Amino acid sequence: MNNRQGFTLIELLVVVLIMGILASVAMPQYFKSVEKSRAAEATSVLSSIASAQERAYMQKGNYVTALSDLDVGVSNLSYFTMQGTPGTVTTLKRKTAAGGGLGSYTITLSLPAIPGTGTRTWSCSPTDKGCGSMLPQ
Repeated sequence: MNNRQGFTLIELLVVVLIMGILASVAMPQYFKSVEKSRAAEATSVLSSIASAQERAYMQKGNYVTALSDLDVGVSNLSYFTMQGTPGTVTTLKRKTAAGGGLGSYTITLSLPAIPGTGTRTWSCSPTDKGCGSMLPQ
C-alpha cells in the first residue's frame, strides 16, 4: 500500500492563485487606509491653525500671516510641509510618498473673511488622485 501524504502540485497552485487574488484586492484598500491615516495629520494641523486664526481675529481684528504669531505650535510634520504662510487660506503639501501612497498632493483649508459668517472650506488637489475622500465632512 502506498500511503502518500502531502499536497499535489495542482493543490499548491490553487492556493497560491487564491492568495494572489486576495492580495490584489486587499493591497489597494490597505494603502488607502494608510494614506487616510497620514492625511489625518494634515487635517488635524489645519484645524488647529484655523482655530488659532479665529482666536487671533477676535483678539486683533484680523488674521495673522506668521505662524509664530499664533498660539499653536506646528513643527516636525511627518508627512506634510507648510506651503506659504497661514492666513485665510492655509495649505499643506504631502511629501512624496514612498511606495503605495498617492504621491504628492495638497490639502487646503480656507477660512471665511470674518469668523462666524461662513464655513471652513476644505479642498484637495489634484482631485484625480482621490484625496478628496480623506477630507473632513
